[in-house]
Amino acid sequence: MKIKVDTLLKWNGKDVKLKGVDLTKRGSWETGIGLQDVATQLVPTETGRLKGSIAVRDVSRTKTEGSVQANDLISAPTKIGAAHVGTAVEYARAVEFGTRPHAINSAVLIKGRWVYIKNHPGTQSQAFMRPALDLVTGKVVNIWEKQGKFVFKDYFKEKGD
Repeated sequence: MKIKVDTLLKWNGKDVKLKGVDLTKRGSWETGIGLQDVATQLVPTETGRLKGSIAVRDVSRTKTEGSVQANDLISAPTKIGAAHVGTAVEYARAVEFGTRPHAINSAVLIKGRWVYIKNHPGTQSQAFMRPALDLVTGKVVNIWEKQGKFVFKDYFKEKGD
């Protein structure tokens, strides 16, 4: 199958610009949804809160994808055509990047017994957002190509071989 620009339709500047904005919104949203899907598959789960809080938001949509708690919401971007993907869970950074050993001076419950701990040994990184971004990056061209064909479908016609 070949795709050919229909030269009978004139490329009206204003119409093309509006379609370009629509394409940007659609492409960003679909890319964000893809990133959210992969990140929720890669995130380590203990209680499910972090996994459920991974969300995608953009300016033109009020709906947030993902099951989030009130304090877990990420902010919506301010630019049209931008999408934010992430989580506002306070410990997400520690999971993604790990932590160094640090003083905590606190009692913690270990195997049913309260133990006073002065120092935390730190945690290893269990990255989920960065690997998800690496995996989705290879699909971006296909996502935008599909959305572009949809948005500009009036300007293209299929021709048989």
